[in-house]
Amino acid sequence: MNLDMRPDAVLSVGITRHRNLDADRQSFAAAQAAIEDIFRRLSTALSTAVSEDAAYFSAEVPILRVITMAAQGADLAAAQAAVVCGAELSCVLPFQVDEYLKDFLPTLRPWRKRL
Repeated sequence: MNLDMRPDAVLSVGITRHRNLDADRQSFAAAQAAIEDIFRRLSTALSTAVSEDAAYFSAEVPILRVITMAAQGADLAAAQAAVVCGAELSCVLPFQVDEYLKDFLPTLRPWRKRL
């Protein structure tokens, strides 16, 4: 039996920002697109680093993990970007989901299915 004790390669990124981004849908979309670009670049850099130093990591696929409160605004833009980019998404919520969602604009509530 071969027991591989090397760690999985995981890059965790925490996101938090102000809520006022939703005032302008164009700004929200632009922010999400920019964050997606950053996440893609981070994923590529992580994969490159792991392939260059494969002896130090397990054979598992490298993971980009995004941690956010997914609050309305930039946090939510980052959460959506994480999903689009295939990153692992971890949401830290200060309340139960139903209570937390009461704070969202009605147009953003459909996103609750992903929390």
